[in-house]
Amino acid sequence: MSTPDAAASARRTPASHAVAVHKVLNNNVVIAKAGAVPLQLLELGLVFAVLAVVSDSMWVLAAAAARTWFARSPKCIERLTATGGGMMIGLGGMLLVTGPKH
Repeated sequence: MSTPDAAASARRTPASHAVAVHKVLNNNVVIAKAGAVPLQLLELGLVFAVLAVVSDSMWVLAAAAARTWFARSPKCIERLTATGGGMMIGLGGMLLVTGPKH
């Protein structure tokens, strides 16, 4: 789904990057007075990466547990496969009917 904001962000200029950095610095995400702004940004990036890995790992473990639970019954797997296939066909049909808006 493409929005005007997404299209505008795809055409960012160096000046718009400076504005984005200015917004980060002025919204107390990074405290310039504390010094070592690059290190603060690095720390924020590392915190994001760690949270993303932990969150994704939890989803992987939950999916593996669900797969194991469903795999106990071949009939259950068959129904799950049919349901997934039906959903894919339904979503494809919706895309066919609605189509792109541009």
